[in-house]
Amino acid sequence: MICGDLVNRTAEPAEIAEYKRVVHELDLSIPVYYVAGNHDVGNIPTASTIAGFRASIGPDYYTFSADGMLGVVLDSNLIRAPGRSEGSRATGGVAEANPREFQVRSGSPGRGVPAHPVLR
Repeated sequence: MICGDLVNRTAEPAEIAEYKRVVHELDLSIPVYYVAGNHDVGNIPTASTIAGFRASIGPDYYTFSADGMLGVVLDSNLIRAPGRSEGSRATGGVAEANPREFQVRSGSPGRGVPAHPVLR
């Protein structure tokens, strides 16, 4: 789990390429999950920075399952700046998510919600 700030400068092509290069050098048997950080989409994200992140890295909100744990990745940058994020949903994608994805299976170790920046 890489918890945000995959790059230092938002939308910088060389830094995005370096992030991808490093990730591709990891053992392919190790799953890589990431969270969009404020350096990745900006302190106050715009429609453009979010679209750029999604196009170059991938979704800024998603769910995953690892060893029976349900992971829920949200774009906390949007949650932290509701109404200030140009063209963005303040929910960080929760509204579009399928509620079934959030159900914890019987015997499951639980859920995890990584975020960057940390929600307070």
